Amino acid sequence: APPPAAGGESRRSHQSELSEEEEAVLAKGLHKFNPSRAVVRVEYPDWVLYENFWVQEFRTDVEKMTLAIDISRKNISNGTGGPFGAAIFNAKTGKLVSVGMSLVGYSNNCCMHAEMVAVQMATTVLGMYSLDSPETGDGVLGEHELFTSSEPCAMCIGATMWSGVHKLVCAATDVDV
Repeated sequence: APPPAAGGESRRSHQSELSEEEEAVLAKGLHKFNPSRAVVRVEYPDWVLYENFWVQEFRTDVEKMTLAIDISRKNISNGTGGPFGAAIFNAKTGKLVSVGMSLVGYSNNCCMHAEMVAVQMATTVLGMYSLDSPETGDGVLGEHELFTSSEPCAMCIGATMWSGVHKLVCAATDVDV
């Protein structure tokens, strides 16, 4: 149980005393009244749900990179962010695990670069904090590859290394972008 708040009331009982405005702000993942209650949520834009790439087979690096670039284009055409796309695949099977796109403006979060979204979604889908997990026999885990439409920034390259991705393939370099 949480420790009692000032005045002897528990935090849980204090939560029920939020105003409607506070509840509405909290529901959005923000809390200007109590920063300790802030929530960070990563969600794909709606257009991602209707894409057929989830059922496609990706056998070659060219096919995988084409997907990352297509995601960046669709992110622009759907008005959900900048020209950055990424995709994570199981290295052995070529199965698509997750995609990522720049959601910086969409989510009002400067950390939501395409690679960061792809890594966070992959770890969520797999239920693991690391993409460097032993293979389980069904090909679900094992080595993973990240394909990205442009060379990652310092934040994204650090996250990629920490995530356990075994292979990183970039399309554009910093000179191109």
